[in-house]
Amino acid sequence: MRVWACVFVAVAVTMEMGVVATMSKVELVNNGYEGVVVGVSSRVDASLASEIIAGLKKMLKEGSKAMLKATRNRAYLRDVTILVPLSWTHVEEEDAEGALFLKQEDSDIRVDIPESPYQDQPYTLQTGICGASGLYIHYTPAYITDDELVKWWGARGTSLAYEWAKLRWGVFDEIGYPGDPKYPPHYKSMRHGGSVVPTMCGPTHVEGGWEDEEETECPRKRDGTPEGNCYFTATNCSSVSLMSLYSCRSQPELEFCDEETHNYEAPTKQNRICKLSVWQVMEGHRDFASGA
Repeated sequence: MRVWACVFVAVAVTMEMGVVATMSKVELVNNGYEGVVVGVSSRVDASLASEIIAGLKKMLKEGSKAMLKATRNRAYLRDVTILVPLSWTHVEEEDAEGALFLKQEDSDIRVDIPESPYQDQPYTLQTGICGASGLYIHYTPAYITDDELVKWWGARGTSLAYEWAKLRWGVFDEIGYPGDPKYPPHYKSMRHGGSVVPTMCGPTHVEGGWEDEEETECPRKRDGTPEGNCYFTATNCSSVSLMSLYSCRSQPELEFCDEETHNYEAPTKQNRICKLSVWQVMEGHRDFASGA
C-alpha cells in the first residue's frame, strides 16, 4: 500500500476566499482519500510560491503517514491537487486530471493570510454538530514556511491529521484553553482524588509541566492549580489522543482515544458536543461504517 500523497500543482482562477465552501468531492477509495483540493489565496505573496508549494507537498506526505497511523491503517491521502493563483505565472503546472474544473471555493484545505483571532494558528471551520463535516481547514503562509511556529502548533504533518479529523469526521478538540471557563486547561479530577490535572484525553497520569507563552514555568497554588494563562506540555505522550495535540506538540505520531481509553470526565469540546470518544464518532462516519 502506498501511504504517501501523490500531489499535483494546478493553476486556477482565484476568488477571495471567505467562508463560502462547496460540498467536498473527497472520497475514500480502498483506504485512500482521492479528490483532496488545497487552495492558495491570491492574497498570498507570489514571491513565496516555491517555498509554499514545497512546504505543502512535504506537509501532505507527512500528514498522510500521520493519518494512517492515527486511523490504525484505515485511511491516508492518496491524491491531492494544489490550486495556485493565476497571478503565480512562474509556477510550473503539473498534470492534474480534472483540475480545469476545480475552483478555489472547492478547497478542502486553504492557505490564506492570517485571520483574527487565530493569526497563524491552524484551524478548521466547523458546524458545531457532532459527526458533521467541517467547511475547510485554514493554514497561513507563515505556518507552512516558518519552523518557529511548529513549536507552538505542532509538526505540520501531525497538525494536518488533527485538523482533518475535525474537517472530515466532525470530531472536536480534547484540550482546554487558558481563560476559558467552559473549556478550562485544567480541572479537579474525581478519578484522581480531586487532584488538578490537565484537560486532555490520555492515560491516567501524563508527565509534563505548565508554562506560559514565554515558555516560563508557571507558579502553582497550594492545591496544584497553575496561576495565569498557562499551557500544559506533556513530556511523555504515550497513549495521548491526537485531539490533545497542543499538549504533545513535539510528538510526531499520535492516535485517537477509543471507548476504552477515552476520558469522559475532562471538560473538552469532544465530551460536551459528542459525549463519545473520537473513535466511536469516526466509526459512525460513512468512511468507516462499513468496516473500511
